[in-house]
Amino acid sequence: LIAMAGGHLFFLFFLSTASPFSTDSCLVLNQRCDMHGDNLISSEAGVNGPECKQLCKDNSNCGAYTYFGSNSFPYQEFCMLFVSCDALDDCEDCITANVNSDCTCSIKYEGSINSDNIVHIEEDVLTEEDCRLHCSSYSLCSVYTYYTEDHATDKNLCLLLTEIQNPIKTCENCQSG
Repeated sequence: LIAMAGGHLFFLFFLSTASPFSTDSCLVLNQRCDMHGDNLISSEAGVNGPECKQLCKDNSNCGAYTYFGSNSFPYQEFCMLFVSCDALDDCEDCITANVNSDCTCSIKYEGSINSDNIVHIEEDVLTEEDCRLHCSSYSLCSVYTYYTEDHATDKNLCLLLTEIQNPIKTCENCQSG
């Protein structure tokens, strides 16, 4: 998943858990997971969004996390991992991610494709979910761009990437996640 916080584009990761998120949403902007009981697993300062994602991915107990960007207050460039997230509170320049493996949670953006970030190209991919699964089967793939059957030139194409590179632009009939 790709999201913006603190003016930076970063990628999030998902596994299954119950949460206050709607069924079609894997993340919420400007909301933080409420700390109560024993739901906080750990926290780490001085990290970026992808590092926060990886911390959650590496912890088998992580069901959700909140990343605070550089413009957040009082936490800045700060990651909190949670067992679960059943309540949310307002925050500025933060993102909370519910970790759900069935979630694509992509956005309609695409970036430059070049030798620095291309991992593999899959043709004739019928769904974005299939594209996401292709990405998960390549260790170097951390993000994908999927072009739907309605795309003008790259119909049902799945680009497996190490990262989204600038310039990043909105796109019609494509999703990056």
